[in-house]
Amino acid sequence: MNEILNDIKKTFSNSELEKNLKIFFRKKNEWNLCLSKMDYQPYFYSNLNIDFTFEIIKSKYKFVEDFSIIIKNQDKGVSILPLFIYHDEESYVVEFLEKKILPPLFVKGLSEKIKKKIIEKILNFLDKLKLKLSIKSLKFIDNIFPSSSISQWHKMILKNNYQCILQREAFVCLEYDINDIRASIRKSYKSLISKGEKIWKVESNFSISKKIWREFKALHYKAAGRKTRSDKSWEILEKGLIDKDLFFIYCLDKENKMVG
Repeated sequence: MNEILNDIKKTFSNSELEKNLKIFFRKKNEWNLCLSKMDYQPYFYSNLNIDFTFEIIKSKYKFVEDFSIIIKNQDKGVSILPLFIYHDEESYVVEFLEKKILPPLFVKGLSEKIKKKIIEKILNFLDKLKLKLSIKSLKFIDNIFPSSSISQWHKMILKNNYQCILQREAFVCLEYDINDIRASIRKSYKSLISKGEKIWKVESNFSISKKIWREFKALHYKAAGRKTRSDKSWEILEKGLIDKDLFFIYCLDKENKMVG
């Protein structure tokens, strides 16, 4: 099965979608460069999250390929789309988040005309994958970042008779003063937060000791009742902390024992 996916990858790699528009599969440096040129850079689309999520899916299924793509216009990266293909017990699945496909991101200053053309070509690319792998259906997500109107992505998915789920995410601007953040929290939650602060001590760090990290892994194992993550997935997270791409929040009880 991996041979099938590799053959498909070779077929599409560096293939021309249209004049000046080409597909390239994810290379970390190019992906980071493209992501850095976008107005909004969600964690979901980061190399770190793609690597971590890929490792989690790999631990569940035998045949998994990273099909995350960069669209280049005149040899410059203008759009990215994280994507995995794997085989579950019944058939192939094309997805990235909860068995759904996320919207592509675009670099700043790209015209609506070019965006529409790229979305059209991405959907065409996904249709070809669906046909080659005999996939029954594709599911999509939209509005994963704040928006008050229906996107071009959403319109074109509906036009192609696919299912599109709206998924909202809540965000807190950490540049605000803690008192301003507290003021925006619903009243019923404020008392719970105050109660929690009396019971637990909350720690937040960009780097933690090996001892704390081992304690966290042990807590994760205890809560799950079994080992649910590979050693490599833990290494990816630990490296994210070392590189300051992640930060770690944990709670200690009165005996300084980690509880969450």
